[in-house]
Amino acid sequence: MKRILYNILLIISILTLHSCITEDWKGCDIDSVAFHLLFSYSDEDSPSLFEATAIKNGTLFIFDEQDSLIAQLPITNPVLNQKYHVELELDSGMYQFVTWFYQNSAPYYFTIPQPEIVRMKEAARLNVLIPQESSRTFTNFDSSSRLVYGQTQINDLEQLTGKKPIEIPLELDYNSIHIRINGLEKTDDEYEISITDNNGIYSFDNTILPMDDFHYTSTTRFQDNSDVLTASLNVLKLQHGHTRPILLIKNITQDRLIYTGSLISILQEAYHNNGVIDFQHTHIFYLELLMNGETISVLINDWNDPKNWNGNTTLSN
Repeated sequence: MKRILYNILLIISILTLHSCITEDWKGCDIDSVAFHLLFSYSDEDSPSLFEATAIKNGTLFIFDEQDSLIAQLPITNPVLNQKYHVELELDSGMYQFVTWFYQNSAPYYFTIPQPEIVRMKEAARLNVLIPQESSRTFTNFDSSSRLVYGQTQINDLEQLTGKKPIEIPLELDYNSIHIRINGLEKTDDEYEISITDNNGIYSFDNTILPMDDFHYTSTTRFQDNSDVLTASLNVLKLQHGHTRPILLIKNITQDRLIYTGSLISILQEAYHNNGVIDFQHTHIFYLELLMNGETISVLINDWNDPKNWNGNTTLSN
């Protein structure tokens, strides 16, 4: 099923005839402004971002100073810190570059307003295709669903065509949450670990926009050789002030709720002795929940070594 959709058919012919993006200076034969782009990424906890199995495709959007979309260019098999040669017919002025990287099979699509709409960039959206047939629940939101965002602005053509490439810093709108639960009585029951959120619509400034809730869900059981319950969930963007993501732990077999609470609060409270979590650059989290009667102690690690716990908090169950 083709999941990347575009609704800007009225300007496709313009983009095809008057734009070009390649990995070198060859292959473009149009009377236009030529410049280089470079995509950079610095988050140390996600080094495999652009491995062959991670991100395959992208789309570059270019807006003028009136927020009108003047180019939409595909990028195949992106490479970090590689210069991409671009040629476009451009007038003098300020330009904004927005890029999204994703897999072809990823559940994302764009809604772009028609050219006559004023402030096209403000109205443009990236949307998550929510699985309606399964009660708005993702049960396999894996690495093929990674989403990467980048944006930069240039103030004039002289800056654009200078010796240095235009750098677009990238940020990951995707997180991995690894959970261990200690203190539960070991049973043969099935458990559900889920995160409910509404982070499925993004502006082209990478702001989370309101929508109905949906769920990231994993089911798990105790392993024969362990009395610790474990699960991993992948979710989209986390940020301070976005309080909707709710962590839920449930015994499915007994239809019994074990715990529910704000994921952002849990993470930040457990980490508070070490400052404020930088959600823009931190995307891998390890949580250990210690069940003790009416209270739950939460440990959070140092992002690199799950054995090196460096924060904790106690929650009411």
